[in-house]
Amino acid sequence: MPHLTKFDEELGVVVMRYHGKIGLDEFRSVLDELSGLPGFRPGLNLLSDFGTAETPLTGDEIRTLAEYALPIHRAWGVGKWAFIAPSTLTYGLARMYAALTHEAPLAVQVFKAAAEVDEWLELGLAAEKVLARAQAPKPKRPAKAKPKAKAKPKAKAKAKAKAKAKAKKRHR
Repeated sequence: MPHLTKFDEELGVVVMRYHGKIGLDEFRSVLDELSGLPGFRPGLNLLSDFGTAETPLTGDEIRTLAEYALPIHRAWGVGKWAFIAPSTLTYGLARMYAALTHEAPLAVQVFKAAAEVDEWLELGLAAEKVLARAQAPKPKRPAKAKPKAKAKPKAKAKAKAKAKAKAKKRHR
């Protein structure tokens, strides 16, 4: 899936980082996923980063998504959702989504940069740091065992031949 979801229980925020192309079905899936998160409770804040994502949705798809999202927004309760959308297209689509879902008790605000989010979301930690805490852990590489030095076949043959020659000289 082209997104990573992390629940930062200490800060009371769900962090979502998107990458690649995100379509209507993916957004629906994300909305369905949110209330099923372990530790979910109404009123959590949400921080979504679209910095490395493309959202090639149409206006009609945004309207469809907003209609789909309204019951989820209502169930979420009073809270704040911050969308970081540096691309002009994604920013505009996210603003359209925010306008279409404004009747829910959940406040949705769109920002161009993470630094703009800090004061509005009031997490007590800079959004950049919150996003960094939510990075996917890098997989640990197993330590590579050093291969035992193997003698090359030609070298082995030469060594055997030398040993035989020495042995013959001794026996003479």
